[in-house]
Amino acid sequence: MSSRSALALTLGVFLFAAGPVLSAQKTPQSDSHARPPALKTPLDKEAYALKLEDERNAADAHWKAFVSDTSSKLRARAATALGRIGDAKATALLLPLLEDSESKVRESAIFALGLLNAPSAATALAVRVKQDTAPLEERRLAAEALGKIHRNGDDAVLLSLLPSFAKKGAGKEKEAADSTPPELVETALRALIRYKGKNFTEQISPLLFSKNL
Repeated sequence: MSSRSALALTLGVFLFAAGPVLSAQKTPQSDSHARPPALKTPLDKEAYALKLEDERNAADAHWKAFVSDTSSKLRARAATALGRIGDAKATALLLPLLEDSESKVRESAIFALGLLNAPSAATALAVRVKQDTAPLEERRLAAEALGKIHRNGDDAVLLSLLPSFAKKGAGKEKEAADSTPPELVETALRALIRYKGKNFTEQISPLLFSKNL
């Protein structure tokens, strides 16, 4: 065997033996020892929020920073993601967003609270439904969320939006219901359907003949 052939054979044996060692060196660290990601740009943060949503991970410490970030786009994105994950523990992160300065963030938080079906959020949502000065879309989303949560007692809030219900009353209550936007009345009706075992025929049937819906 020539010296060149012998060298090639020796080199081949060395590479074969060293293969497992080299592979082990290239193996990334396990998740338990992984370093927190460096989220320097808004795009990095949005991408990581999407990753956490895909993993259904609502416990990650980054969520607290995301919902209070200076970017309203990220705050809204984080709120929607937390709702889709479906962990009711995220309610505490979402409730403060109901008072956010940006309407898109507030809407996302209301929508997310409905997805969570968290009874602890029902009171705040009921307040938003009854808030005449609140934007219509926020009131509509809050009514929809109440229907998803369907906590006992909140059906009265939804019924108060129906003109037929308030006709039995008088004064400001009647005037408020009579002036309820049709879109909100329609949402309230859809939400009431979710209340299984309750009959709202008396309150709802007059609306079948309404020319305003």
